Amino acid sequence: MAIHYSELPFTITFTLGFLAGSADRQVESFYQTEQELFDHVDSAVLEIPENIPLNVTFTSVDSTARMFMDGLDALPVGLLEQEGDGGEIFLKPSQSPLVLFQHNGDEYYPYIPGLYRIMVVSGEKPYFSWLRITPKQINADQWETMRDEVEAELRGLAQDLIRKSYGLPKDADIKLSPDILRQFRVIEHRFPAIMASITDLYKKINFAIKKEYQLMPEEKAKVVDEITIRHRVQHPDSDEWLLTPIKKINYDLPENRLAKKIVKSLIATLSKFIVSVENYQKELAAEIEALEQERFKTTSTISRKRLILKDLGVYLDKSTKMRGALNWFRTAPWYGEVNQRMEARIPHVMTTDVRYRTLYQVQRELNNETINISFDQEYMYQWKRTDKIYEIWGFLQFVKLLQHEELGFVPTGGWLYEMDNLIEDIIIPTIPPGTKITFGKENLTASLVYDGRIPSQSTETNMEKTPLYTRGTNNRPDGRLDLYEDGIYIGSLVFDFKYRPKGSIWKEDLISTNAQTTTMKQLVSYASNFSSSHLYGNRVNDYLRKRLRPVPEVWALYPKRLPSGASDYYEDHSVRLVELSPSFNNIHLVTELKEVINDIIQTKESVLHPMG
Repeated sequence: MAIHYSELPFTITFTLGFLAGSADRQVESFYQTEQELFDHVDSAVLEIPENIPLNVTFTSVDSTARMFMDGLDALPVGLLEQEGDGGEIFLKPSQSPLVLFQHNGDEYYPYIPGLYRIMVVSGEKPYFSWLRITPKQINADQWETMRDEVEAELRGLAQDLIRKSYGLPKDADIKLSPDILRQFRVIEHRFPAIMASITDLYKKINFAIKKEYQLMPEEKAKVVDEITIRHRVQHPDSDEWLLTPIKKINYDLPENRLAKKIVKSLIATLSKFIVSVENYQKELAAEIEALEQERFKTTSTISRKRLILKDLGVYLDKSTKMRGALNWFRTAPWYGEVNQRMEARIPHVMTTDVRYRTLYQVQRELNNETINISFDQEYMYQWKRTDKIYEIWGFLQFVKLLQHEELGFVPTGGWLYEMDNLIEDIIIPTIPPGTKITFGKENLTASLVYDGRIPSQSTETNMEKTPLYTRGTNNRPDGRLDLYEDGIYIGSLVFDFKYRPKGSIWKEDLISTNAQTTTMKQLVSYASNFSSSHLYGNRVNDYLRKRLRPVPEVWALYPKRLPSGASDYYEDHSVRLVELSPSFNNIHLVTELKEVINDIIQTKESVLHPMG
């Protein structure tokens, strides 16, 4: 339940500057838990337009109260307090306002359109609220473009994963129907379970005992019931014969009919697939023969087609063997006694008996024509945070960039790439802190890590997971790219996403003063304080390794409305400011990333194989 500010021992007032004067806006509602805050993310919150001169005044009867708010880290350190070394920035109670934005002022922080969390701790109790900055210079549709791009990127990655599960490379020129190929993959994936089920059913299928009546000599009749007596009364002339009840096993049950139908359907699907593969093999063989007769041969094209032909041979061999194994099921002694007629109702046993359930699940998967792609619910909050959208979007750009043809890395595991590749629905997971995606290229491996914590001691590091440690207090870069050659760690690129103008990220006139912003100190700390006890493995001694820098550059990525594709490198501090803007191709980052990777490789070569 929302608590009105009048019931609390503190107030938060934002003062907006206009040409005609100033106006005060107070934060009126607070919640006692973050969950309540998120539940009311769409409720009425304090709204302030962007690019208006802005101050905030935090007052409280509790002198130990602390106010935290997203974005305070960009203000000069001297104006704020910090919770221990490397802790969160907060504001103490004061009658004096803190300048958040001022035209042509050093205290400028561009509170861009989006949702900002406010937290006050008073009497060791937390209170939460929202501040919404509304767009002024651009319209809301432009802000939605970035979110749409994020959704499109995520869906695209999921679609690529699905195509991969079908056995198709991303841009494969394979003419087999994706539907029939997917059905083959489903059967192939489920085949061990299918065979376990039908083997058990072959021996011990469900049955019922039914009573039938048969005329037999009186001396052989063992059981007499009312129907026997009634028949004798109705047929007095057949006094030597009795209509006697006989118990007989009945295999013609609804679940057996459905199991029989499913197995026949699997056989038919495989037969259809086999015909498709055989036809395609003939077509492809003819294409290869024609290409080989050409005067100017395209060797790469012929090689690619031969690889596809080889894959088709594997498909054909597997599908033929699976069809043969399923046909064995038709030799069961009870098979001919099970009717073809089906009932509309699905028997209950199809969901309770694991043997029948397996077949039923395979049928449902085969009949599922599309795979639904949806998003984890956590994205619903992140979509409302423009800076968070930019962070996710930027991380996904790195996923794409590494796969660009000039870089040539291929995803091999982690995050979305570890999901079951034959599920009916894909829920795209959020990207939690510490998420790692691995990529491979020849003898290189790249680990792309999102928001991973860097340990403070070398003893807490691990070559595969966290090869770096820091001597500083800043230990949570938004992303890093760890590079390995032949399994040996050779260096990292560290980067942060800053959804703000370049001028508020790096101010050259502050670099030699004590008035550097927290953001500047953070970037410098990343560049100068990261070290590694795993760099180059056992190919260098510890003395040399301690004097080497595993991180050649730190990137701060920021957007522009009209990007130029430029970057600014501050060599003395190994910090590079790089444009990364939604709605643009950002192809310049391929070159930038390629240069950093080459620099890491060349540095390794110069250390391990010095000239002379």
